[in-house]
Amino acid sequence: MGDTLDLPSSISEWQLATESEDLVGVGIEDGPLVGAGYLSYRRFLTLRVIWKNISAVSFDPKMFDLDQWMGHATDVLKDYQSWHDYNESFNGNPDEGNFALARVFQAQASQVQSNNIGDKVVFRNNATSSSGTSSLSDDIPRHELEEWPQNEYEDSSSDIDPNINEDWNMEYLEPDWEPTIKTALVLFLTAITMSVPDLGVEWVMCRKTLTTKFIPDIVKYKVHVDAFLKGKNDDVARVLVDVREPRRSEPTRIEMTSEIRIQESAQMVAWLMTSPDRPQRQVYPTSLYAQLVSLIRWLHLSLYLLIPANRRIIISQDKDEIFLIFAEYGKPYTRYLDSIGEANTHSIDPKSFLTMYEVGPFNTNHQPAMSKLGAIILALVLRDARYIYKRPNMDGGTCPRGKIVFGDLTPAEMYGPFQADNIWF
Repeated sequence: MGDTLDLPSSISEWQLATESEDLVGVGIEDGPLVGAGYLSYRRFLTLRVIWKNISAVSFDPKMFDLDQWMGHATDVLKDYQSWHDYNESFNGNPDEGNFALARVFQAQASQVQSNNIGDKVVFRNNATSSSGTSSLSDDIPRHELEEWPQNEYEDSSSDIDPNINEDWNMEYLEPDWEPTIKTALVLFLTAITMSVPDLGVEWVMCRKTLTTKFIPDIVKYKVHVDAFLKGKNDDVARVLVDVREPRRSEPTRIEMTSEIRIQESAQMVAWLMTSPDRPQRQVYPTSLYAQLVSLIRWLHLSLYLLIPANRRIIISQDKDEIFLIFAEYGKPYTRYLDSIGEANTHSIDPKSFLTMYEVGPFNTNHQPAMSKLGAIILALVLRDARYIYKRPNMDGGTCPRGKIVFGDLTPAEMYGPFQADNIWF
């Protein structure tokens, strides 16, 4: 893999990186995305992605507009017996509630081993490289980049070019360690959501493939995610779920961080391009009645879109640690993607970048960490479903906002004694 390479954590660091890689003013179309051979660090820079770390103990729900929803979530969990059983199971008491299977698979996931990372990002390219130059940073990470046939719907083995790797036309083969971790994570997410049976969303443990193109018939790539949250009446992904390769040691994990994050950046970009934000329709009614109807509809739409149009989420698990990735962006960034990098190429407006906030890790073997994570995840789901919790026997009145009871944990309380002394970031 080569030397460990830190990804930009600020716009100024991104500017320095693009200067050192001779990528100033280079967009997606004319950048090293075309013809380089694999998903490299240089290619990552043309996607204009910034990564920031937020430790689990430093997570502030206000930063992501979750403070009031954390209150609703804690109220729900206080009345959820299975949640209390789950927390008691960390003390050796058997868990017989909705989290029982999640605990079984979490224990198994903490023991899995891995020797390789699955290629969840696959590229194809028709163009030849416009430049033969490269740098040492091209050596990490190496995902497949393959030629893309002129007719993407032709899949005849007799027409296969012997120089084309066949992986593109094959289903993604998950590594042997992946099902255990994926099952543990999705069962936990489902058990959390079951605290409110009438929610209109559900977690689906079904692999989702997102295929996108930057240049028609020249460059395409597809990414795989392991599960997602969707509405029960539609197949639109609300939150993506991904499984990371289990780390074998802390040094190995540090070396893998850049590769994992570049992969998750590609997943987020593909999600943005295949499922763009809902456009804001402009209506100009003439009559007073029509104006009133338009205002009511606008207010309803505003309530429906409680999650900002410029924020998306990936939940990922690495062996026994769970991470939340909050992606933020603005219209200048989506214009950059839509224009194949021709618009806003020189912009340093924060909204012209995709900023990925990684929150975690939350250790699945430590009760305080999972208590805090459960409240955060339920808050995300409640916000997406526009849910207001009504405590039983309150004559239909909404429950007052509950106290955020998991927000003041020390590193030792969050990670346990070993993790508190060995936090790697």
